[in-house]
Amino acid sequence: AESCGLLGRHLGMTGCDPPPPRRPDRQSLPARGGCQAVELKALRAEVMRLRGASERDAKEKEELVRRVDLLKAELRRVLEENRILTDAVDQQKCRLAQATAREEAALRESALDSARELFRSMLDAGGAVTGGSASAPTPPPVPPATALGGPMSGAFRAGSMGGSCSVSLYGETPTLA
Repeated sequence: AESCGLLGRHLGMTGCDPPPPRRPDRQSLPARGGCQAVELKALRAEVMRLRGASERDAKEKEELVRRVDLLKAELRRVLEENRILTDAVDQQKCRLAQATAREEAALRESALDSARELFRSMLDAGGAVTGGSASAPTPPPVPPATALGGPMSGAFRAGSMGGSCSVSLYGETPTLA
């Protein structure tokens, strides 16, 4: 059993007779036979199926494009919101750092003022009357070079148990060494 053309072979059709030979002047006209009608019907059905699939694909593509556009808009909105929040966090960090720096500077200034006052009172105590008795001998005044750690700084060394205090006039915190 022979099959009818390519489509007939593909569809598994058998038992068709070959078309009668054509005359050379009528080659362009379709031959009339049962196999060709079946093949034509199958081709038309295939075309309809492909058109339907193409229309479904086009609709699906339109839906996907619409979803992608919505997602792009959502992403832009979320990125903008993220940028705004990041800026707010950065500004808050900056304000917090500035407040911390101001507090630290105030603490350093307070410690520096306290150290200055302590040094003044220590320098003034060397020339003032001590003990409340007017007849008590007053110790000799401590020269400024001695009070600031010069070669004769024994008075401060004895009272500080071997340590020394360093104070900078540039806003640093006094430290005990």
